[in-house]
Amino acid sequence: MIRSVISGGKLLRTVRDDPEEEYDVIVAGGGTAGAIAALVAASHGLRTLVLEKSSCCGGIGTGGLVSNYYYGIRHGTHTEIDESVRERERNSGYLVRPNCFSPELKKIELEQRILQAGGIIRFEAVVDAVLMRDDTTVGGLSWHEADGAHSARCRYVIDATADAQVVFLAGGAFRFGRDSDGLAQTYTLNYSRLRNGGRQINYGDGGYVNPSDSGEVTDEILHQSALLWKERFTPEDRIDFLSDHFCVREGRRIVGETNVTLHDVIHGMKVPETVAWERSNCDTHSLDLGFEDDTMMLWCVAAMQWGTVLHIPVPRGALIPKGLRGILVAGRMLAVDHDLSQAVRMKDCMQFTGEAAAVMASLAVRMRRDVRDVPYERIAAELAWQDFSGENGKILLKNQCEIVEGLRSPSPGRAIWSAYRRGESGYLEALLRESGAVRAHAAFALALLRHPSCLGVLRELAERRDATLPETPRNEPHRQEYGAIAVYLLGFLHDRTSVGILSGILRERRSESYAVNAWNALTRIGEHAPELRAGIGKVLESSMLEDAPPLFIRCFGSDRPLDILNRMRILTAAKLDRWGIPHAIHAVLDRTELTAVEKNILRRCGR
Repeated sequence: MIRSVISGGKLLRTVRDDPEEEYDVIVAGGGTAGAIAALVAASHGLRTLVLEKSSCCGGIGTGGLVSNYYYGIRHGTHTEIDESVRERERNSGYLVRPNCFSPELKKIELEQRILQAGGIIRFEAVVDAVLMRDDTTVGGLSWHEADGAHSARCRYVIDATADAQVVFLAGGAFRFGRDSDGLAQTYTLNYSRLRNGGRQINYGDGGYVNPSDSGEVTDEILHQSALLWKERFTPEDRIDFLSDHFCVREGRRIVGETNVTLHDVIHGMKVPETVAWERSNCDTHSLDLGFEDDTMMLWCVAAMQWGTVLHIPVPRGALIPKGLRGILVAGRMLAVDHDLSQAVRMKDCMQFTGEAAAVMASLAVRMRRDVRDVPYERIAAELAWQDFSGENGKILLKNQCEIVEGLRSPSPGRAIWSAYRRGESGYLEALLRESGAVRAHAAFALALLRHPSCLGVLRELAERRDATLPETPRNEPHRQEYGAIAVYLLGFLHDRTSVGILSGILRERRSESYAVNAWNALTRIGEHAPELRAGIGKVLESSMLEDAPPLFIRCFGSDRPLDILNRMRILTAAKLDRWGIPHAIHAVLDRTELTAVEKNILRRCGR
């Protein structure tokens, strides 16, 4: 008997009467992952209910106009859906962009397939509470529609809300954003523009937003939309319409029975009981990379691997919220770290995790077991995907000769990473005595190995602000000048001798990469050298005071610059507070109008 209603981990009320309906599976969210989960569950003969808060199926892929595929592995039910959509497109009169599907026709295809399989869809249905069988077992959902409140019990819930909303309401654990400032990836607002006689789908990354904060999301939607509207439009350059969905890349990520990190993937660690695969680069849209963690910085900046495509295993446990029963997740809120969340948000992967969750739920219902107790072989047999476990090893160069050749080339990224993974330093130290860019490349590899022989070259690159840019497979916006890479690595190695160089770079503000990397480096050195904190604190404070010029980053596809100076002020004040160093930064912040995002960071820092 379902006894309690939980919201935000708190008991709201006891349910005295039985819920109005009963299902095998309730899918919360009919978006990219949820629509596929519902279709597969219903196709397996499960009584399936879909609760979707918008008025269409398919989520960001349909209502959000993200109607193409960047990466991913084309496998599973969603590929059949896309083929049916292409059939619908033929002679339909719909205009379709090259290499894209029609969002409107995919909405129709998904909805009709779910209904034909026996599933029930409730649009404009907002989940507001979770019905619990006991303290840890989810037994159903409560929601609101236009005609009022409803509830239903079920054997399994699949949370496909994209923000782990059901897990949150059930009191499950989750993570959010990156460690330094709590920010998730940037969001996008897609729109259609009539230009030169044709329709173009455009996008711009507006900045950062917490999708769980409705006020913050509303403010950003209004602000970003307003920026698109000019006082006057010419007939050749006018906005046709905005997408139905606010395209958020990252929200809550669950703490799962198995948790996967970027470090696991790029170091070749084995992940147990894989149920899905993703194929993508580590596609962060953030340009203030100095606020990311070391794994991201070493992979994307020092080893120049932002554009390298990885094969990422998704284990069974990444779909199971730790400590909860009767619930699975599908979509981007898998149990991965912030670094990997940038990759597993790709539509192929999200759709296939919907299929994996539905298969797991189907087997658990039919076998009358908890999903943890379903034999993995049964799950793998039904999903029948190809094994990609050997693919990431192909990134590494085979031997020392290939590494040296790569380090002597203008495109050294693979060689730097391969040298780091190989773990030997003698031949790299010899390259420091050569002339040309190979000295820098060898120094970067040695820095990843934390070998002090590289410090002289790193200081030299930073002091002269070496403007060399590496060649990479793509024209990557994340490429940083060698001088900026050296600045970060001096902090990574806690080099006390470089404090003077780094202080000058922070005050100089040559670019956001130099400034943020210098801030990162100085704070790290201060953490490891308490006797230097007072001097470093003065440098940090003086660079953050009221007359400091703006420090802009430009997000992908957007003309809107973001000033990150207040963010740096907040983080600097928190650091100096922790060090016990008096400062005037809080007084400056008190006189400054902060954005909603900055206020959230300030609260996170304890003010």
